[in-house]
Amino acid sequence: MNSELKAIFFDVGNTLLFPNRERIHAPLAERGIRPDAELLRDLERRIKNEFDNLMINDGSHDHSFWLMFYSQFIKEIGFNDDKLRDQLVAGVRDSGNWDQILPGTRERLLAIGRRYRLGVISNADGRIEDVLRLRDCRLFPMRRRFGFDRVREAAPGDIPLGDGKSEG
Repeated sequence: MNSELKAIFFDVGNTLLFPNRERIHAPLAERGIRPDAELLRDLERRIKNEFDNLMINDGSHDHSFWLMFYSQFIKEIGFNDDKLRDQLVAGVRDSGNWDQILPGTRERLLAIGRRYRLGVISNADGRIEDVLRLRDCRLFPMRRRFGFDRVREAAPGDIPLGDGKSEG
């Protein structure tokens, strides 16, 4: 790593913490539906590209990613149920449902934190600090303002990535 580097910021969602799909998808389970993990990964990639294009052209879509995602998901599994979609969107937007952490993350963060200041970036509902504390990963100064000279995204290998498969 570059010796001029002073801090590393991590985006919390899908980097440090991952969604608890069992809890988020409880409304589906109540209807006897178990989403296919491959469908969810594929759909997330497709919607992310679509969402990014919307953000580039019209930056007013801040929280609509999950609405787009679950609208398309409901359609692809053959449902037309706005109430179900809204339950899923509410569940995924609840930061308490983003409580899955990969093994070894805390240890890697401690190692990185010996050399650099660490920070988090999150657009969640403000309770991420509590979730990180519960997972014994509250290793960041939780401040709203930082004044660092230079910042870079975490590089591959900074945090163990697992096998790229999520629980469905």
